[in-house]
Parts: sequence; C-alpha cells; structure tokens
Amino acid sequence: MINDNLNEKIEENYKILNRYNPQNLKRIKIFFLNIDENNNLQDIIEKEEKISNNELSIARLFFLLNEYKNKFNERIQLNQILKFNYPRDIFDLTSSINTNFLEKQNLSNPIIFQKITPEFADFQSIYLIFNQKKKIQNNLTRKININLNNKKRKQTKKSIIS
Repeated sequence: MINDNLNEKIEENYKILNRYNPQNLKRIKIFFLNIDENNNLQDIIEKEEKISNNELSIARLFFLLNEYKNKFNERIQLNQILKFNYPRDIFDLTSSINTNFLEKQNLSNPIIFQKITPEFADFQSIYLIFNQKKKIQNNLTRKININLNNKKRKQTKKSIIS
C-alpha cells in the first residue's frame, strides 16, 4: 500500500518534470507581412507549418514564398526573414536575459529551431516581410532638342530674283 502510493507520487512527479523537458518542435507559425510603398503595414497572414527535426528546409521555404507571391498579384519582393526562437531552458532564466530572441535569417540555409518545452512551442515563429516594388512611371514629357546650329541656306542672287 505504501509502495503503491509512493510509486504513484513518483510517476506524477516524473510526468510533471518530463513535461518541462525540451522536445522537438512539430509545428511553427509563419507570419507573412506585406508592407506598401509608404511603409504602412498592409496585410498580415498567419499560417501553421509542420516541420521535422526542428528545421524548415530551403525547398519548403521557397514553396511558401512562391505560394504567397502568387496569392497576391501585386509586385512584391522579400525584404527580410526573421526567426523568433524562445530560449529552450525555462529554469535557467539568467541565460535568457542576454539572448536575442529575434534573429535575421537568409535563404541560403535551412531555418533551424532549438528544442523547447511544449508550453513555449507556440511562440516559435518565422516572420517573412515583403515590400511592394515601386511602380516605374514612364516619363510622359517629350524630350525637345534645340539645335543651336541653325544653318540658313545660303542664297545666291539668282535664287532671290526668281
């Protein structure tokens, strides 16, 4: 009887402690931010994406970028990729003080996340910031060339009289 109660308490404590062990991420949130020519936020789209081995591959990232660009027929270009990654150990608060949570990423490498406790897994996200390309306006004015070398035709007396 005492051993059963002790075993139950040990199992409960183990479940509680196991709950805070860092684990691999299964999903991340991706935010598409569209900024117009005047630097105003025009649109935000949130999407959940499944990942494996705590990384988002380059191929999948390119697929998501093309899908977003095709969704909007506007002329947009990718400005920045930002990764928000919360510290993995919630018990060690001193290490998270000097940690940069928001990191700039590039398209040449896959985006890799650290293991994290399940309570903070919802905070892991990627921000894709798009800017609209400026419209090229054709110059509607005509270029006028003024020829300063106006050569007058030399006239002879015969041409003047006739």
